[in-house]
Amino acid sequence: MKMIFKKLSLSFLAILPFAIAGVACAWQIGLFPNWGLESGYYGQFNRVKHVIESMPRVTIQKEWLHEDLTLEDFGFTLTVEGSNSIDVMFWDGSFQMKTRDKSQIRQYILESINSNNASQATSCSPRLRSNVRLYFTTASDVLHPPQPPEPPAPTGHT
Repeated sequence: MKMIFKKLSLSFLAILPFAIAGVACAWQIGLFPNWGLESGYYGQFNRVKHVIESMPRVTIQKEWLHEDLTLEDFGFTLTVEGSNSIDVMFWDGSFQMKTRDKSQIRQYILESINSNNASQATSCSPRLRSNVRLYFTTASDVLHPPQPPEPPAPTGHT
């Protein structure tokens, strides 16, 4: 009896590393569903999604993923407090896709918002363009937007 238990224990110990390696490979190539964790196949997607969700004036309208053996590309369609839709894309091989630093991811999202606002401002009439103010330049601007200037007080002259 002891001999059988010993052989089974050795067999189990011999198989265990292969089982763990198999689970790790399956985790990396996306054979498990997306559980919202910031590791594995969906890790970078979830990390970016968490950064966007932490921005109080920014909401996600749509999200897309290009799923393959690795998660190649993904993106989000965002709105910033009632503005037009803004697309934020993460492409395979780009710095934004590789970085794990949430502050750099946040900065890239803010730059995407700004470049979208700037392209909308330059595509409108010159008169309207002179009145357009781009608000989102830093993370603190998204959290605490600058207030528009107060109108001048009446001087009493007519």
